[in-house]
Amino acid sequence: QNKFGIAIEDAPRVYEKASKSDFLKITGIDCHIGSQITDISPFLDACDKLLDLADVLKSKGIELDHIDFGGGLGIVYEEGQEVHHASELVEALHQKMENRGYGHLEMIFEAGRSIVGNSGVLVTEIQFLKEGETKNFCIVDTAMNDMIRPTLYQAWMQIVPLHVYPENSPIKEETFDVVGPICETGDWLGKDRKLKVQPGDLLAVMSAGAYGMTMSSHYNTRLKPPEILVDGADDYVIREREKIEKLFSSEHIVEL
Repeated sequence: QNKFGIAIEDAPRVYEKASKSDFLKITGIDCHIGSQITDISPFLDACDKLLDLADVLKSKGIELDHIDFGGGLGIVYEEGQEVHHASELVEALHQKMENRGYGHLEMIFEAGRSIVGNSGVLVTEIQFLKEGETKNFCIVDTAMNDMIRPTLYQAWMQIVPLHVYPENSPIKEETFDVVGPICETGDWLGKDRKLKVQPGDLLAVMSAGAYGMTMSSHYNTRLKPPEILVDGADDYVIREREKIEKLFSSEHIVEL
């Protein structure tokens, strides 16, 4: 079983039943094969299967308006990582549809993360550097409530110091786990990162545009940061920094 839909082997039976309903109108086929897929070949394989299904439905007199290939096209999280551009995928899918006689159908692709993922950066300030027996910790003012991806499913996100020290600087490069101030083992943003930093420096957690603010929370009574839109040399506040009064505004004390 798949939580995102039904098995493709069951689809013809389900479509046929839906086509006989007075309350349902069949408009297309929709699928989703996964996330952070950096090669277009799995999408092309899925396209072949969907077009085979379209052939079966057509033989039963069921016409479609669209095919939705879902999302999942990955983005570059690390330098050197190869990712196909969305335009390559769209062109290849469209060519397959044309070759199979379905070029007239609307083609839908939910690009999502591949559009907005690398458009966002989470900026955080270093509060303390803590030297441990086996690890060094770079403690920042951003926590797992602001960026849950690393601890939720061990996502790797690039972390870039925004202050660059010269080679002869007394600040030496060391290996740190970049962690937040919440007293939780899972409160981390990156592990074993080589950084030349000191308290007060800023770090940029890259690729935060897709699942940063959207997955954030008020865990541990933490306020969400502001969101700033940067357009060339101009910047605009598009979400205000939260205030503690707003966080508690919906709560009420009961006097017994």
